[in-house]
Order: sequence, then structure tokens, then C-alpha cells
Amino acid sequence: MGSASIIAHTIHQKFNLKVPNYRQEEDWHKLGLPISRKEIANWHIKSSQYYFEPIYDLLHEKLLEQPILHADETS
Repeated sequence: MGSASIIAHTIHQKFNLKVPNYRQEEDWHKLGLPISRKEIANWHIKSSQYYFEPIYDLLHEKLLEQPILHADETS
């Protein structure tokens, strides 16, 4: 797993600057760091699971506590 700062940098590159993983992979290789696009994708998945699953679980729990749920099921 990469450091928090490298993972944050790759997430910023991907989602804010729209730099795809294959271009990030090329940039890291130019700097002498053999970081693959697969590794970058795995960092994003694992960090999102680590940081967002607890929030998702809490929201899900709060939702289930409600007596009535309203949903728009149109497609």
C-alpha cells in the first residue's frame, strides 16, 4: 500500500484533473517509480473501502431506524 500522500495525489490526479491511471503509471515510471495502474486502482478501492464503508454503514443504520422510507423507483 502506498503512503497516504501518494494515494491522495493519485486520487486528486484521477478525479480532479481527469488523468487516467495509465497516464499516471507512465508519469511514475518517468520518475523511476514502478507503480502500475493496477496498483493505483487497488489503492483507490482499498482506501475508499477503509474511509467510506463506516460512513455508509452508519447512514444505512440511520435509514433503517426510520419508521417510513420514501423512494423514487421510476426508471
